[in-house]
Amino acid sequence: MTKLYFTNNQSKLVDIHTHLKECSDNFPTPLDSRVNLDQYSQKLFLHSKRFECWSDCKLVGLVAAYIECEKSRSFITNVTVSKDFYGKSIGKTLLLQLIDYCRVLEIRVIELDVEAINGYALKIYSYLGFFISEQKDNNFIRLKIELSR
Repeated sequence: MTKLYFTNNQSKLVDIHTHLKECSDNFPTPLDSRVNLDQYSQKLFLHSKRFECWSDCKLVGLVAAYIECEKSRSFITNVTVSKDFYGKSIGKTLLLQLIDYCRVLEIRVIELDVEAINGYALKIYSYLGFFISEQKDNNFIRLKIELSR
């Protein structure tokens, strides 16, 4: 059994791109059909706070968020776990790390968009305290969690 370890913002651009490409089909609508993976990987690398899970020097879990301290909000733009690592609570662990980080920064609201038919993801987000705040177009819904002091 391989050992998992967690880091923040240690991934290189190639790590992010490789991971996103590997996880693209994990979504009800494949990620690479919704975004340009080269551009999206670059954007995450340059502008997001990344919570990462590794196994044998390979990125196997990634939560990326844009954090706006001046507005006291954060937006989760990516939650991905490699299929070989499903069932190990990696996504939940990374999301909890993000939530704890936002609490330290006194962020009040964390939001994300998720496909309404992604029942597994909705179950995890609900468990963590996220709730539906808005129906988006294209079968996506906006979830949010409000953090207390």
